[in-house]
Amino acid sequence: MIPTLDDAKTAGLDPVEDIRDILSIRMGKSHQVRARAGFAQAVADQYGVNVSKKHAKQLGLVKAESKFLPKDTYVPEGVAKAFQGIEELHTNTYTANAFSQYASKITNTWKVYQTGINPAFHVRGVIGDGYLNYLDGVSPTAYPAAAKMLKKTGNFRVGNVNLTGAQMWDEFTATGARSSFGVSELPGGARSTYVPKQILDPVRALSESRENFTRAAHFKHSVSKYGKNAKTMEEVREAGIKAAADLDHYNFNYMDLTPTEKKIKKVVPFYTFSRKNIPLQLESLFLKPGKLATKTKAFHAMEVMMGTDQSSTLELGSDIPDWAKEAVEEAKMSGETISTGPGSFLDPRLPSQDLAGLLGSVESSFKGEEEDTGQYRNVAADLLSRTGPLINVPTQLAFGKQLFGDKGIYDNKQFLANQKPGVVKNLLKGIDPKASEKEKKSALLRLLASNFDAEAYVETEEDKKKAKTYQVEGSSNNGGKQ
Repeated sequence: MIPTLDDAKTAGLDPVEDIRDILSIRMGKSHQVRARAGFAQAVADQYGVNVSKKHAKQLGLVKAESKFLPKDTYVPEGVAKAFQGIEELHTNTYTANAFSQYASKITNTWKVYQTGINPAFHVRGVIGDGYLNYLDGVSPTAYPAAAKMLKKTGNFRVGNVNLTGAQMWDEFTATGARSSFGVSELPGGARSTYVPKQILDPVRALSESRENFTRAAHFKHSVSKYGKNAKTMEEVREAGIKAAADLDHYNFNYMDLTPTEKKIKKVVPFYTFSRKNIPLQLESLFLKPGKLATKTKAFHAMEVMMGTDQSSTLELGSDIPDWAKEAVEEAKMSGETISTGPGSFLDPRLPSQDLAGLLGSVESSFKGEEEDTGQYRNVAADLLSRTGPLINVPTQLAFGKQLFGDKGIYDNKQFLANQKPGVVKNLLKGIDPKASEKEKKSALLRLLASNFDAEAYVETEEDKKKAKTYQVEGSSNNGGKQ
C-alpha cells in the first residue's frame, strides 16, 4: 500500500485527487456491485436449486461460486461456466482488460466496414458536412476555392494579404483545422483492428480527403470573415485560429473527448458525432430555426408539385418511379411497414435528423398510449442502433427483429452474413501487399464499386460457381428477378 499521494506520484502513478472524480468512481463501483448481485440473484432464481452435494451430483449440477449466492446453490454446468466467466470479468483486471481490447478491436473493424469502405457513408458525409457548413453561412463559392486549396494551387486573398494555395494549405494545417476523423474514428495497427494495412491506409486517406474538402471550404469562409482587415501574415494566422474554432464547433473535433467519453466510445462507436451534433442542432433550433426548416420546406414544395402529402400512403398507380413502386411491393412482401411519401425515396439524412429522430421517438413514448408497445420500442431501437456490433447484433438475433425497417430475422446465418465484414476477405485475393499505391487505390475503388457484392473478388472456378449459385438462390426469393 502506498501511504500518501506524494508517494504515489514519486512512484510514477497518477492518483485521482479531485473529490468529484473520486465520488464518481465510488458511485461506479457501487453500481457494479449492485449489478453483480442482481445478476447472481437472477441466475439463482432461474436455474439454481438448494440441495445437498450428493443430490446435486446425481442431478448433474455443479456449485455456483459467488459471495452473492446462498452457500449451497447448484446450477447446470453450462450456466455455471457462463456465470463464472461474468464474475471473472468483474473481479480479474487482466481478464477485463483483455476482453475490453478484444471488444475494441472487433468494434474498430466493424466501424471501418460501416464507414470507410461504404459508398453510402461517403455520400452522406459530403451532404452532411455541406449542411453543417450551411448552418454557419458558408457560400457555395467556397467549394471551388477549397478544391484549389487541397491541390495547393491558385491564389487567395485574406484582407490585404495575398497567399498562394500552398500557403493557405499551410495555414489550414498549422491552425489545427484539418480532419481528425481518420485518426480518431479509424484507428490503425494490428492491436486496434483486424483490417489489413493495405486496405486501411487508402480508406483513411479517402475519408480524410473527403472531410478536408468541406472543412477547407469552411476554413476559407471563416478566415476571410475574421481576417477581412488583415495586413500581415501574423493577422492572417490569428484569423485562421478563430476559423479553426468555428470548424471545431460546426464540423467537430473528433479528438476532443473526456477520458470518460473515450470509454463510452467502446460501447457506442459513433458516440462522438452524436455527442457533438445534437447540442449543435439544439443550438441551431433556437438561433437559426429557418435553416433547420429548409429541408421541410423543400419536401413540401415537392409534395405540392406531386399533388400529394408526405404523411399519406400513395397508391402504387400514382405518379412515382417504377423502382419506388417495386420497393413498396418488396417491403409489403417482407412484412415491412413503409411510407411512400417523397421522403421515403429521397432522404438525404441530414445531421438535423439526429435531433428529430431522438426527440420524435421520445415524444411518441409519452403520448399515453401505453398499450402500443411500438411507441416505446422506438426509443429502445434508436439507442440500441448507436451501440457496437457485440451488443446490437446479438440483441437483434435474440428478439428476431432487425433495427432498421422493423423486419423479422428468419435466417440467422444470412443475417450475420449481411453484416458484411467477412466478405472483404475476398478482397485480399486482389491485393498484393507489394503492390504500388496506385494499384492498392484501384483495388479499393473496385471494392467501393462492388459494395460487397456476393460474387466480388472470387477467382477460382469453384468460387465463381458458388457465387452464381448464391445469386440464383437469392433471386428465387424475389419473384425470379435477376
